Amino acid sequence: MEFREAMGVLFRGYLYMLIYVIGAGLAMVAVLYAMVMSAVWSALHGRGFDFWGFLAAFIAVVVLFTVGVLVIFFRYHFRGFMALYRLGFKVAWLLAWGPVITLILMAAIIGVVVVSAPAVLFRGDILGALAAGVAVMALLAAAFAVGFAVLVARLALLRGLYRYTGINLFNIAFVLALVGLVFYAAYYLYILTYSRPYGFAAPGPAVGLAALGGIVSIAAYIVEMIAYKEGSEWTPKAQPTAPA
Repeated sequence: MEFREAMGVLFRGYLYMLIYVIGAGLAMVAVLYAMVMSAVWSALHGRGFDFWGFLAAFIAVVVLFTVGVLVIFFRYHFRGFMALYRLGFKVAWLLAWGPVITLILMAAIIGVVVVSAPAVLFRGDILGALAAGVAVMALLAAAFAVGFAVLVARLALLRGLYRYTGINLFNIAFVLALVGLVFYAAYYLYILTYSRPYGFAAPGPAVGLAALGGIVSIAAYIVEMIAYKEGSEWTPKAQPTAPA
């Protein structure tokens, strides 16, 4: 896959993911709303609430949503980033495999919890609970480290693509993504600094920082998507010689 084709694949992946997340997200909200209203109606009319049925339906909705995300990711994002990696943009490897590794780590966390839960809840296995807690914390730390590496790799790739193509949208996406991370970092710093021993920080500033981070990050995503579209129509002068 050559450079422009890789750019086109990534553009389609970003576009389809955006459409899917919006559409499936709204569908999930509608389904969950219908389920909650059904539970409330049953309670008001003296009927039993089928908790396990509700839980099973909720899990099914989440699983279907996740499957759709994975299909788009592997069909477009993974292929596009691996193509850039083979073209010399080495940090693209992290963008292709980082989410996969994170997903495996999160699945391992769920597995540890599921396996250890019966012994902890029904047999009071304190040592098992401690071991499971340590394992979960280690896996969470690993997932956080991989996620942070992916964020850094994204910034490096955007900067590298800007240097290689001269397309200013890559630089704008880089700046917006960096600003979004700053807002999120300020949010977590505020939470850690102003949280009380038996309470939480005042929600106003924290919500504002998180909202600003979300808005800027969405803008960065859209600009990056358009940059890939422009990159798919750009005529490269040569193969990358100084990749990110």
